[in-house]
Amino acid sequence: MMPMLKRLRRQLTALTCGLVGLILAAVLAGYCYSTYQSYYGQIQVALTQAIEKSVQDRTSSSEPVIILSNQGFMIIGGNGGSSNTDTSSKTPSSNTTTPSSSNNTAATSNSSSSNSTDSHIDVSGGSFIPVYSVTVNSNLTIVGTSSSSVSMSDELATQAISAAVNSGRESGQLNNLNLFYKLKKVGGVTHIAFTDSASLFNTLYSTIFTSAVIGIIALLFVFFVALLLARLALRPVQEAWVKQRRFVADASHELKTPLTVILANTEIVRENPESSVAEQDKWLAGTLEESRKMEELIQDLLMMAQTESDALVESYARAIEERVNLSDLVATNAMQFEAVAFEQHVTMNYDNIEPDLWVKGVPAYLERLVRILIDNACKYAGSPGEITLSLVSRGKDAVLTVENSGETICPEDLPHVFDRFFRADTARSDDHGHGLGLSIAKNIVDAGKGTICVTSEPGASTVFTVELPLA
Repeated sequence: MMPMLKRLRRQLTALTCGLVGLILAAVLAGYCYSTYQSYYGQIQVALTQAIEKSVQDRTSSSEPVIILSNQGFMIIGGNGGSSNTDTSSKTPSSNTTTPSSSNNTAATSNSSSSNSTDSHIDVSGGSFIPVYSVTVNSNLTIVGTSSSSVSMSDELATQAISAAVNSGRESGQLNNLNLFYKLKKVGGVTHIAFTDSASLFNTLYSTIFTSAVIGIIALLFVFFVALLLARLALRPVQEAWVKQRRFVADASHELKTPLTVILANTEIVRENPESSVAEQDKWLAGTLEESRKMEELIQDLLMMAQTESDALVESYARAIEERVNLSDLVATNAMQFEAVAFEQHVTMNYDNIEPDLWVKGVPAYLERLVRILIDNACKYAGSPGEITLSLVSRGKDAVLTVENSGETICPEDLPHVFDRFFRADTARSDDHGHGLGLSIAKNIVDAGKGTICVTSEPGASTVFTVELPLA
């Protein structure tokens, strides 16, 4: 492959990977942010539920209930022994432990008679977040705690309570203590709930790591897919480049032979200045013949350039409403080729031409199409030979068939019949053809949104079939 195509393939692969990488990075970043926001929201819900539970428990135990009986009275709630909140001042037990940062699920109390606060708050349908709640008075003295397995050391509790109350905000994060908090003042006391922030960031880091691994694997997959797609996308460009180089080489070869003859004949004439024109007529005649061949080749090359450019498509676009009587056009050109066929001992039969078949297209190009097919049939029909033309309607198409006798085309050559400068073998190219006619014919048919094909079976005949949409 040419270096230019290799560079183009690398650039296309890099561009595809870059665009997909940006999109993938945006999606994964959005996923990580969504995970963070979701878990942070669950933490806030857990803290809020813990605060509300603490306030509810504190309120339900603030007013004692006196039950009278014949044996005396009993005080329940308030400062009684059955209350879950101790109103006397106390500090956290020195035997308590630090909060668990990795435990997201825990068993809750099954005792229906206990009024203690469950510190493992259930949020989002089964996600348990451990919460430590505490109640302090105006002097930041603990007057109540949640009774559960989640607890704090005296030093950590003192620092956390002081930092939360002095922050001046109802909720936030204590970065130096790795805690989230939420507080609420009710009456003369403050209810504060704490939870470990390490679980959030551990989850976030795990999500980022997983996303990075998935992103790398996805990018590697995209790279190989982009490389494959770049090869497939550039394959037509590579084929077109190869065909273009072959076209230039073939055109140069076709022009080289007549130029060589012309130069040689001219040199001979110059070397014999004393000879008369009549004496050197054979050299001059050879020069004239080769010049006409060059003229014909150049005209074919110009026609090839026109039919392969956008000019042909634009001409058909402008002629979208122009209707051409294909029946008259085929009959007229068949009559004009009768003399050529007669000289080559070829019999022409064009009786099966259905009248008044109209198609849309450019008359000059359609006439060139018909002449190319008839001329090709005359060249290869053999001597003696036979040519049969027919034009009929089939559904929404006008079908033109040109059948000629003579030597058939090899099956391996059939796919290349419409290639530029293609000639099947030496025997079929002795008539001085350049191999451009059928390629021009295919371009004209393609511009008219039709189809052209060839069949050639050994022992039978060669048939070219053209289908063009009826107007």
